[in-house]
Amino acid sequence: MTEETEEKTPDEPTLEAKIESLLFVADGPTPISVLAETLEVKPRQVKKAIANLEKQYEAGGLRLQHLKKEQVQMTTAPENAGLVELFLGLDSKSKLSKAALEALAIIAYQQPLSRPQIDAVRGVNSDYVIKRLHTAGLIEEVGRAETPGRPILYGTTATFLQEFGLNALEQLPPLDISTFAANAEATEATEATEATEAEYDSATEETPTADASVISSETEADNTPAEDAPQLPLSGSGWAPVKPPESNDS
Repeated sequence: MTEETEEKTPDEPTLEAKIESLLFVADGPTPISVLAETLEVKPRQVKKAIANLEKQYEAGGLRLQHLKKEQVQMTTAPENAGLVELFLGLDSKSKLSKAALEALAIIAYQQPLSRPQIDAVRGVNSDYVIKRLHTAGLIEEVGRAETPGRPILYGTTATFLQEFGLNALEQLPPLDISTFAANAEATEATEATEATEAEYDSATEETPTADASVISSETEADNTPAEDAPQLPLSGSGWAPVKPPESNDS
């Protein structure tokens, strides 16, 4: 018997079955090394068993999502997101405005980036949207730039991959980043017109009040989600973003 074959009795569960059970009860992404240590097998055996499970799940409602640092998590199939949310009564979803989605896309495609670099691409101040994305767990600080002032560098998180149903950043669709600079100012003007002071206070009720002189016009603008902005089920479930409802405007 080779080292790649797990010794087991006829009635003992397969390695695939054991891994499936562990991932089912795990409360988050689990490192392959932890699975191997728990099951007392080699990491490559775990990887092979996971590959077998993925084949089994292809026609089912479950998926295995691979994240950073060789972590894996069991999730529901993205195409069943709407049905699962309806069943669980997840009617309340956090929404991202156009400005936040622009900043998130720029970071996702060109990370790591500093706030001044994001501003340069968008053509407007991005302080507020970066704070909002950070609070939502979609981006994180990944270091500091080797430039004067050593600004913070931002990158996407495992939560970002989970929420958008991705296993890796390489699965992001092709995108022309230059289009953001052309549309950013128009987006800001539209959102600034629609936003109100009351909405801003409601969205930031847990955030200490900042000096008005340092709050950009984008602060109020970003608080009102755009009608065509995707709804993100920020639950860490790995479900795909929910498609926005069609407009009934005549």
